This record gives sequence, C-alpha cells and structure tokens, in this order.
Amino acid sequence: MTRILFVDDEPNIRDGMRRMLRSMRNEWDMEFAESGDAALLTIDEWRNAGKPFDVVVSDMRMPGMDGIEAARHMNALDEPPAVIFTTAHDEHALEAFEAQAIGYLLKPVRLEKLARAIRRAARVAG
Repeated sequence: MTRILFVDDEPNIRDGMRRMLRSMRNEWDMEFAESGDAALLTIDEWRNAGKPFDVVVSDMRMPGMDGIEAARHMNALDEPPAVIFTTAHDEHALEAFEAQAIGYLLKPVRLEKLARAIRRAARVAG
C-alpha cells in the first residue's frame, strides 16, 4: 500500500483532500500535516516506526517552512519520498522541479490528475 503525506496550511484544503480521496482509502494509506515543519516531524516519526512515506503531496507556499524548503530536507534522507507540489500559482514550476519534484498540480486539484500523479510518483519512489 502506498503511504502518502498531504501537507497544506489551509484546513479547508486538507478537509477537501480527505473527502476527495475517501474513495481511494483501500489503495493509499494517508496522513495529513499543516506545515513543512509538521511534515518533517511526521516523516521522522513514521520513518522511525518503520513506516516511511512513499509520496508527499505538498502545498508550495505556507507560513513558516514552506513546501520547497521541506522538500530540500526530505531529499537529504537516505530514502526520500517522491514529492508532488500543489499550488494556486503556475509561475513556480521551475522552482518545484529544482527541488526534485515528481509532479506539479495547480489548485483546485482534480481527483483524476492527483490520482495519476500519485501513482506515477509511487512507481518512482518504489
């Protein structure tokens, strides 16, 4: 089963992702974090428990540590998760791929595009 961490500072976005992805629960094991800092702590906790994340779907711009900085920290791990960025701003694609992103989705994210990006990222991470 693919383990996914969704990171977004907006509670309504996280809730929307939960609702949208309910149908995929059997395919994916999902956790949620509200910031880059919280994402790194969650990744560390689950990695220490022997359950590393395969894919991280993260907003790019958040208060505190943003998604780009968090991805740079993730890339330093022995086995980094594949990262897919979500953003409302299309001008950040180059920055996302410089942080070794596997995917880049514009908000509002459609389920079909998200599912396709996660499956592709899971193959790369696997």
